[in-house]
Amino acid sequence: IKASLLAKRSGNYETALSLLEEAHLLAQPHSWPHFYVHWKMLCLAFAFRNWNEFLGQLQRLALAIPGSLTGKAPRGNVGSTKMGIFEER
Repeated sequence: IKASLLAKRSGNYETALSLLEEAHLLAQPHSWPHFYVHWKMLCLAFAFRNWNEFLGQLQRLALAIPGSLTGKAPRGNVGSTKMGIFEER
């Protein structure tokens, strides 16, 4: 997460998002970290005015905690709009 913040501050959206996607893969089974990564993705999308990603993250925020608690979060999903919300890898 810290590395993504540095990339964000440097104006490198793709690197920041990629780092958050990696964090998402690790955080998925844990409700609060899963939610937090989606929150950071939402903030990143807002900062770079990526409205498609922003809207996608609003949906994912609503499902992050229930998905982790029930074990229904799709495995291997990077958490960004690069993948469908229920798509598994």
